[in-house]
Amino acid sequence: MQWQATVGGSKGKRYGLHGNRTGARMNTSGSDSRNDAAELDRFLQVLFAPSDLVEIRVIETYDEQDRKRSRQLHRDWLARDQVFAQFDKLSQWTRAPRFGNIFFGVCPRPQRGMGKKADIAVVRTLWTDIDDCSTDEALERISRARLPRPSLVLNSGHGSHCYWVLDHPFAISSASDRQRIERLNAALGRMIGGDHTQDLSRVLRLPGFDNVKNARNGAHPTACRIAHCDDAKHSLAQIESLLPIAASDAGTAQLKSTERASPMSPALREWAMTELGKPSDDRSKRDYVVLCELHAKGVGAEEAWECVRSHSKFRDRGRSYFDTTWKAAAFNYPSENDLNWDIRTTATQRIDDENRNAHAALEHWPDPPAEAAYYGLGGRIVRLIEPHTEADPAAILVQLHVAFGNVVGRGPHFRVEGDRHFTNMNATLVGATAKGRKGTSAGRVFALLSSIDNDWCRNRVISGGLSSGEGLIWAVRDPILKREPVRAGNKQTGRVIDYEDVQIDAGELDKRLLVVESEFGGVLKVLAREGNTLSPVLRRAWDGADVLKTITKNSPAKATGAHISIIGHITRDELRRNLDDTEILNGLGNRFLWVAVRRSKCLPEGGGAIAGVERLIEELGAATAFARSLCEVRRDADARALWHKVYPQLSEGRPGLLGAAISRAEAQVMRLALIYALLDQCREIRRPHLEAALALWEYCERSAAYIFGDAIGDPTADAILAGLRQDPEGLDRAQIHQLFGRHRKANQIDRALGVLLQMGKARITREETNGRPRERWFATPVGSAWNGGGSLRPDLNSHISLNSPPVSGAQHTAVRDFAAAADSNDAALISLNSLNSQGAGSPTQVTVPGSEGLAATAVSSSRMSMGAVGDALGCEESELSEISSGRPDGEAGEEQSESEGDVEWTG
Repeated sequence: MQWQATVGGSKGKRYGLHGNRTGARMNTSGSDSRNDAAELDRFLQVLFAPSDLVEIRVIETYDEQDRKRSRQLHRDWLARDQVFAQFDKLSQWTRAPRFGNIFFGVCPRPQRGMGKKADIAVVRTLWTDIDDCSTDEALERISRARLPRPSLVLNSGHGSHCYWVLDHPFAISSASDRQRIERLNAALGRMIGGDHTQDLSRVLRLPGFDNVKNARNGAHPTACRIAHCDDAKHSLAQIESLLPIAASDAGTAQLKSTERASPMSPALREWAMTELGKPSDDRSKRDYVVLCELHAKGVGAEEAWECVRSHSKFRDRGRSYFDTTWKAAAFNYPSENDLNWDIRTTATQRIDDENRNAHAALEHWPDPPAEAAYYGLGGRIVRLIEPHTEADPAAILVQLHVAFGNVVGRGPHFRVEGDRHFTNMNATLVGATAKGRKGTSAGRVFALLSSIDNDWCRNRVISGGLSSGEGLIWAVRDPILKREPVRAGNKQTGRVIDYEDVQIDAGELDKRLLVVESEFGGVLKVLAREGNTLSPVLRRAWDGADVLKTITKNSPAKATGAHISIIGHITRDELRRNLDDTEILNGLGNRFLWVAVRRSKCLPEGGGAIAGVERLIEELGAATAFARSLCEVRRDADARALWHKVYPQLSEGRPGLLGAAISRAEAQVMRLALIYALLDQCREIRRPHLEAALALWEYCERSAAYIFGDAIGDPTADAILAGLRQDPEGLDRAQIHQLFGRHRKANQIDRALGVLLQMGKARITREETNGRPRERWFATPVGSAWNGGGSLRPDLNSHISLNSPPVSGAQHTAVRDFAAAADSNDAALISLNSLNSQGAGSPTQVTVPGSEGLAATAVSSSRMSMGAVGDALGCEESELSEISSGRPDGEAGEEQSESEGDVEWTG
């Protein structure tokens, strides 16, 4: 149901009003007060429950001696229906000589006499006030910001008030809850140009009454009417996931710079100054479009101001003109049909193209999982379903493993020293909105498992709701007991003779829980909040902690033996935009499998009936019953031998966000192997199970490389690297400082440059001058041979023999130095013979193609293979020419071939 009213001045037309409950008279502005009362009634019913107490204030506002003044004429607290009954009396306050404006408290008051924000106990709506803005313009801003359409829009006579009514009332139990709502209101206002109205004690105008602001000074009354109303209710978590919430949102109306502002590149700065220096018939519009472009590039307000302050009207009119224009640019990005859109010249397009090309090597979609990943029952299920669905087979496979691991519960596990690893796993599916078929793949999995354990599927699978650690614990809580006195005689006043524990909450008997977060971006926003307990609880839940609890005064719940799994769905752009680096680096991100998914095929008629699925459901049920009967599971001899070969590579560190996201490879692979074994109804983890787990983990690694790219995780280093890539001629120290508007300390930049140099993402040259040498920094090519971090794998597509022995840290350093020498084209002869831990094997010279005779000496024995040197130098082993030293021709090759096995793992 929708109700739309067109308001035009004090005698605006109103449509669709029925059920009037009063015979009120015409008011002073000439509008029909019966319709006014009906508007008031409708408004109150949408925003309040019958039992709510509404604060009413009557305030006169006027100008006196060039100052705005106000005085309160009346204040009362009324039940919702009492406000409607008092319509005539309230209307009298708006007439001469009082000219009172009728306001109401947006949030219900707990009792009479209370109106401060600390008193508020429940919130039923979010809101914002947009001054000097029509209803159509307000709805256009909301649509452009990709926010849900509000439940109510009120035309106040001088602007628009927008309300998003919540589907469930939000209870205020702490100061953090109050700050959460105020930050949401502030973020809403910031996105659509709203005013400073976020506090919980806010009073706004009631519809049905005239706006008589400044009527004492002769201003004409204007109508305050409902312009849009429907029955829509909104999820708080959904709205929260759409808003960029800054820590400084609460209590401020000033427009802030972009929360994670990117530094302005020299090319973008030069473009902005060039455009502002050109002649223009409309400087204001030209200034506006330039700021739109800077805002779209993620430049912060302060840096933008430093860039434009000496140009165009910014120089003439100062900071106030900039703030107004920047605010308009933030809220009203122009369309391509804009009259002056051609200001966005080929110069900015070139900047975009260069940035895209710099990362082209990292943008390719990861190769699909190897055939070994589809081993066993899980693979047969995916192959049977795959022809009948548009979902990505990898998405079905991963979610099947995660869901099955949760269904079997906290029984089967394997030990690593003193730790037990259970079958609870987390996975995040990353794909395009509506095109990745993330939800379709989840639906296929749960349709199967509901036939196995319908009670689990109905009661222990939750869609969304991750907002706090306390809430997660509550879903798997133990029974809650309260210590109460035992009294002799009268139970109320008798003498206390003892104490007993009384159960006040039965808790949850089933400790399994699978949370499916289709809007995982909202969870990332929650994790970024200061003081939120969700991250540590999620980490301890994945680790299999015996008891989950938080040390908070108002949260007595705890959970023993909880078995929690998470499946998240998100787009790649939203993940990159909202991911808080600390949550990857602090150990939460590496407790997730990161899986890139996309639509596998186009089925206009959808998937048909699947023949033979009943047999696989029977096998799945048998595997579930078998798994629940097990406790500790171990590897057999073959699996143990394979594990010893792959473990050094799995435990090898990787740089940047990618390295942080996959740093628990060993534990993730073994949990996957355990689930493969359980699906196979085996009491031991065998070699095929481990090989299948490695194959699936390979895809997760390739997906993580696609998702996170080569981001470092250090904001300063990432910003410098972006600046270096945008300027192929390199940057000196002064230009690097200018990337940050000179708002970064020298030691921060020194540290960031050291990180880039260590990781091989930047190189340095020194130019001789009359004084100190001038440094110039350059970005190394994306996907260059040496990626640093002590890894001999240049990328995730290098084939590494599982039978190759581990390579020492000293060999890492030597090969890195060799690669650096090759890059600088200096002659070098590096002997690795001494690195042979047993002193065996003769050295072999390796000539690198394109190095103009550069040679290195490497041990071609079981201690270091030629393939490892080739990987480090970014070339194929066949491209290296071996020059034997002290042994017959070909001996080195024979010795190497004996040390290599027939199993290869694409790391």
